[in-house]
Amino acid sequence: MRILQTPVRFYPFVGGVENYVYNLSRVLVKHGHEVTVVCANEPKVKPEEMMEGIKVKRVNYIGKVANTNITLKLPSGLFRVDFDLVHTHIPTPWSADWSAIIARIKRKPHEMNAAYNFITETIRVMCELTEKNVAEKIMRGMDEKEDMKQSCIESANRYDWDAIVESTIFAYDALSE
Repeated sequence: MRILQTPVRFYPFVGGVENYVYNLSRVLVKHGHEVTVVCANEPKVKPEEMMEGIKVKRVNYIGKVANTNITLKLPSGLFRVDFDLVHTHIPTPWSADWSAIIARIKRKPHEMNAAYNFITETIRVMCELTEKNVAEKIMRGMDEKEDMKQSCIESANRYDWDAIVESTIFAYDALSE
């Protein structure tokens, strides 16, 4: 499958979504998928490169609004990529909105992850760096349902990229039939 990932930024930029997309893309490549990442060129590095089997295309940006890089060439950059599925991330509207529009124009599926999906990665790191009960106390303080909190804690303790990829691909294949 040809998967287009559209985070606002990508490795070597370090952040929750950036780390999530980097790790997920590596596993997708390992499973035989073709992954292309289109993002802002922040920090300034090569505009195009292959990184661990991931095609990375970075476009210049003119500024930021609410920590979202405004990349005027993003729509045309996304349109030029041949993909079967586009995967984007919110709450960053610029890249997420353009990804949805381009997917719709090309009549391709569009998968969107909300910000809470990378909470498990943050909590996993917290669990490694501190005692588990500290992370659990932070989760209890969040204004979410108790079962959601428990699910996040359990996910953080069992973070398994291969399982996530396999279940995502299974779900996509089932929807495509």
